[in-house]
Amino acid sequence: MGVKKTKRVSRQEWLAAALAALQAGGVESVRVERLARTIGISKSGFYWHFKNRADLLDQLLDVWETEYTKIVASDPRAGKGTPEQRLLRVMRMIETGNLAGYDSVFQIWASKDELARQAFNRVMRRREDFVSSIIHELGFEGEELEMLTMLFVLYVSGEGQIFSFKSKRKREKIRRRILTLICEK
Repeated sequence: MGVKKTKRVSRQEWLAAALAALQAGGVESVRVERLARTIGISKSGFYWHFKNRADLLDQLLDVWETEYTKIVASDPRAGKGTPEQRLLRVMRMIETGNLAGYDSVFQIWASKDELARQAFNRVMRRREDFVSSIIHELGFEGEELEMLTMLFVLYVSGEGQIFSFKSKRKREKIRRRILTLICEK
């Protein structure tokens, strides 16, 4: 009789399950036992990748910051073309990759937890800095630059969730109109 093989689950699979749980029921739903049941393995496999639930939550914040924010700024396409073209490309990248899809659940988490609030604020500042540098190239400065940056970040953070019922074509038209409003001096 052979030895039964244990299913191995990667760190990424645990994090994906944790993101899904976070999306479905908030940070309270991110529980080791529940995730293990969802994945279909014993919870002992969890400890190969994480020290404890707090470590998982820290890594979840890091994944959101890295894979859903830094990825845009580090993409070589984000730095090519006119400022208008780059802003439109960023909007499309965010939609295509659903990069703002978890923003609202992280915002809710941040309203209840200091470490999550620090991470959330850091991510929003990083997004603002990135967008502001592009809008600044259009000649905007000071409070006007800040307001246009906030408008852009706010729109792209909510577009996918708030306007998901709109057609892709309609959302593209809205994006172009937003860009016209932001880019006209």
